[in-house]
Amino acid sequence: MGGDCMRDLVIDVANATGSGIFGKEAKAQIPHRQTIQTHTLKFSDELIKRAFGELKPYVGKQRVNLIVDHGKIVSNYLSMFASYIDDSFKLRLLPIGFIPSTDSKTGADTADAIIDRLQSVGWSEEEARSCSITADGALANLGTHFSSYIRCVSHSIHLLGEKVVDPLEKHAKMLDPEIMKLLPIARECLDNAQNVSSAIRNNFQACSEMSRLPTLPNDTRWLNGLKCLVDVTELSKEILGLMSKLSLKGRTSMYWLNDHPEYVNAVLPIEKPLLTYSIDFQRQDEVTLHRVLPAYKVILNKWSAYKDRDFSKIVDKDIVDLDLIEAMATSGLKPLQHYYSQFGTHHYGATLLSPRTKHMKNFTKEERKRAVSYISEMLPKDLIDLNVDTTEVPEYILEMSDNTEKAPTHSELKRYLDESFNVKSSEKIEEYWSRKRLDFPALYTVAVKVLAIVPSESVCETTFSTAAFLLDKRRTRLRTETVEKIVVGSQIASKNPDWVDDLKTN
Repeated sequence: MGGDCMRDLVIDVANATGSGIFGKEAKAQIPHRQTIQTHTLKFSDELIKRAFGELKPYVGKQRVNLIVDHGKIVSNYLSMFASYIDDSFKLRLLPIGFIPSTDSKTGADTADAIIDRLQSVGWSEEEARSCSITADGALANLGTHFSSYIRCVSHSIHLLGEKVVDPLEKHAKMLDPEIMKLLPIARECLDNAQNVSSAIRNNFQACSEMSRLPTLPNDTRWLNGLKCLVDVTELSKEILGLMSKLSLKGRTSMYWLNDHPEYVNAVLPIEKPLLTYSIDFQRQDEVTLHRVLPAYKVILNKWSAYKDRDFSKIVDKDIVDLDLIEAMATSGLKPLQHYYSQFGTHHYGATLLSPRTKHMKNFTKEERKRAVSYISEMLPKDLIDLNVDTTEVPEYILEMSDNTEKAPTHSELKRYLDESFNVKSSEKIEEYWSRKRLDFPALYTVAVKVLAIVPSESVCETTFSTAAFLLDKRRTRLRTETVEKIVVGSQIASKNPDWVDDLKTN
């Protein structure tokens, strides 16, 4: 704002968009760029200080989950968030760091960078390492440096969707050649949808006549092609009316999709649920960890049925290529088992802590036992029921029983599992545990720890979007401390506008 031309431009814009009364006096009051930067850094300092102040009561008590992701804007950075559940059982998510990282991006280097950042604000190394941490598959060994590692479900879902259509070589060798011949059709559907979306987005007149725009194509996100297909399908009538305005490539792709509805209607039942789950797990305003495993179980059951050619849930079978559905389901079951195996005890525990899924009816006996054991180990030992009958029961009687696994021996856990719950209730899991705090006090202390875990690190990507406005090759002299303050401060301000109001008041 130091230049006279820039100040004139600001006044012109203000007059053009406002009442038009701004003149020389207003121009003289426009602050200098250095003044704006000084105030911005001061505000950011206060906001970051408050963020760590909000975290402090939960640090070192296994109630803080870290979410991290690497990215590159001019140079490599590590984005850091922290999640916790406050005393009203509301999930809180706070940006806490945006720091330079090495090219190697190893787990050990990442762990050191995280711990150094947290120690710089007064955390002890022990407090930092007591946190759980959510990251993508490339940072799985972070679990050796922190209390536990949570595999990012967003990356898992994206990879799963990709491997349905483009299976790994080891999985492709196990598939029937006839199936492998059908899978490229699904890829063609997705590619054509992206071509149509791109053609619309690149034509101003077409954009102006659409009720809404289809998703912007992005080759770095596999589910982007699926989102384009969903949008193009929903907007097909509008798009067909604008064909003359599209490029040749866009028209050709739209004609192909319009001429092959049976392929499109086969791809969507397989892939569209992945898009729904991906969007759900990227939520930042509510607990979602408890929905990860049940979502994968739903996919498993649907794809298993399609593999066995059970299409009872498919509507209008006459306009669906059932062979393509079977091929995609068969292909998808291979990677599904792989990515499902990467989820840990936290996911099983969270499933048990949800009143909707606490009986885990879609899970195996071993999985239910794993969940019960995990939650039981976190409960106080003085809640063990010592009056359990330990008389041995003959093996043949056990084999005839409905459930031969050992029942939970904690009184609260037993009461919780025995309690009835209407799964059609609109009550959210946060509301349930807030209401049950006095009924199940020990389980409540477990729930605030387990359910504070955010299963996706997609929130970190918002930081890189913010940083992109600040960093470019022409601004390489900015100090990393300045970059972090501005980026993290602006993120905190956008998520907590009331904090900004408090600063203005004070």
